[in-house]
Amino acid sequence: MIFGVGDPHEAIKNIDAVDLRKDVAAFHNNLGMAFEHTRRFKDAAEAYNDALSADAGYEKAKQNLARVEAIKVTGDDDDDRAGSK
Repeated sequence: MIFGVGDPHEAIKNIDAVDLRKDVAAFHNNLGMAFEHTRRFKDAAEAYNDALSADAGYEKAKQNLARVEAIKVTGDDDDDRAGSK
C-alpha cells in the first residue's frame, strides 16, 4: 500500500504529513488507491485525475480512474453517505 503502510486508513492520515509534488504521478495514483480502498470514490477520482495531470500517459491512473468512474455511475459511492471531505 502507499508509503509502506498496509492500512489505507493510516495511509490517508499520513498523507497530510507529506507535501505531494504535483509532478509525481505515482504519488497521486497511490493516494487514489488508498481513497478507493476506503470507498471514497470521488476523492479517488480526483487523485487519479491529479496523476494524469502530472503524466497524461500514466496507464495505471487511467485504468484506476475508469474503474472509479464506473463505480460512481452505479451509485455505489460512500462519499455521499459518509460525508467525506
